[in-house]
Amino acid sequence: MLPAFDPATKVWSGTHRPPLLNPEASLGQVILHTLSLNPSKEIQIDADTGRSMTNGELQLRAIRVALNLKQLGFCKGDMVTMACANSEDVAPLAVGLLINGMPFNTLAPSYGVDDMVHMMKITQPKLVFCDANNYETIKQAVALAVKDKPLVYVFGSGEMDGVNKVEDLLKVTGREQFFVPPYLGNSRQLIAMILCSSGTTGLPKGVCLSHAHLITIYGNR
Repeated sequence: MLPAFDPATKVWSGTHRPPLLNPEASLGQVILHTLSLNPSKEIQIDADTGRSMTNGELQLRAIRVALNLKQLGFCKGDMVTMACANSEDVAPLAVGLLINGMPFNTLAPSYGVDDMVHMMKITQPKLVFCDANNYETIKQAVALAVKDKPLVYVFGSGEMDGVNKVEDLLKVTGREQFFVPPYLGNSRQLIAMILCSSGTTGLPKGVCLSHAHLITIYGNR
């Protein structure tokens, strides 16, 4: 069946396909369940370091991120900016944020101050993740764009002093084995992430994707 256009609602529609996964759940809950089905299966390999991670390891790290962020007082609805390059703990971080219902806006780590400021003025993040090599750019952007100073965590911080390190969010809590993903409410109304439009004809805009939307896409692959 070809896509059809409804002139009354001005909506294009394709073939109706009921979701295989429950759109009432949160995306974090769905991902954790999927990871638990094959815990020993390798899910990612870091091209830079050669280190690999299994489903079970990713699941455990994501749970630790969720628990440690909750311990710090972060909760559902707290906005997050992710301006970091690919590394082995980016995926566990993203899943941990989804578990807690903390929507994140992904920004290219190569953005300059002006582009960072533009999006941060819109999202007003309470938490920011960046790399060591764009930390100074992020500091400037945060100072110019965000009203209430957010907590900034750095990937690959190495010997940097006076910064929050992502590794701190991966520390053992002692509560991992008892963890149950929280119910976050109506997934259709819950933002999972904010992606940037291309910015071809102007400045980038934030495109909001809900948990239910992403679950439906994931389940119908």
